[in-house]
Amino acid sequence: QIAKERRIQAEKEAEERRVQAEKEAEERRIKAEQEAAEQAAHRKEWWQKNKTKVIVIIIILLCIISAIICVSTIQKNKSIAMAEQAIASGDSCVVLYEFDKAEEYYKYAGTCSNDYNTQVIIYNKKAALRQAREDAVAEYNEALRRLKIYLEADDYIFNKYSNQYLDKMIELDPERKETIYYQNLRTQ
Repeated sequence: QIAKERRIQAEKEAEERRVQAEKEAEERRIKAEQEAAEQAAHRKEWWQKNKTKVIVIIIILLCIISAIICVSTIQKNKSIAMAEQAIASGDSCVVLYEFDKAEEYYKYAGTCSNDYNTQVIIYNKKAALRQAREDAVAEYNEALRRLKIYLEADDYIFNKYSNQYLDKMIELDPERKETIYYQNLRTQ
């Protein structure tokens, strides 16, 4: 009998706790819904009050971002133009066999712009410059060889052909000692 009464009492207490827990859960749910509704109403009220300010701030931010993009684009285009001008000057120097000067122009062009395409062009120009130097040295040596042949054949008297080869040597490398030697020889 006592055990039966304890079991009934325990079941009753368990039922009361379950009912109490359900009641508390329902109260928490209702409270959470009310808080969410209040927050939504507060946000809506805040939005109604500050809508124009927020829109103005967004427009200002968009204007600032647009201005930054425009300025950076203009600056990038300006630096690319400067690099292209330096590359063109370097190309002119290569045509005139002024390789050191051309190399300086290409270096300057590399510092003007960080644009990938421009950097690729500069890299290719530097490679072409190295090749042009090698070709000029080979051409100079060939002109020197032919000049010596013509001078030996004509007892070191300059003629039309030897003058042409010496002029080519002067054009390719006017400061080289062989060029200076044969210029002095022609003058004598």
